[in-house]
Amino acid sequence: MTWYFKDNLKRKIIKRKEFDKLILKSLIYCNNSNLNLKIYFFKNFRKFNKFCSVSFIRRSCLITHFARSVFKNFKMVRHQCRFFATNGLLVGLRKASF
Repeated sequence: MTWYFKDNLKRKIIKRKEFDKLILKSLIYCNNSNLNLKIYFFKNFRKFNKFCSVSFIRRSCLITHFARSVFKNFKMVRHQCRFFATNGLLVGLRKASF
């Protein structure tokens, strides 16, 4: 279960830093501030690591911990979704082709 705690830690860090990045970005593109302030804001913006963004978090399956082909709605890999859907454990799913 260490992958779960690692992922939660990343999400907490990103949640904390995302708002700061957004504020700095808006201050950089603000037309009212002078050039020295824009340079100062840009230097602070560059201190953020490019990996502290929500898009760099890998989703993984809750059951198998596999990170590829994970359905966002169910948080499961497609193999597990198929298994649970054929056994009738996922409500609202049915086979698309006959």
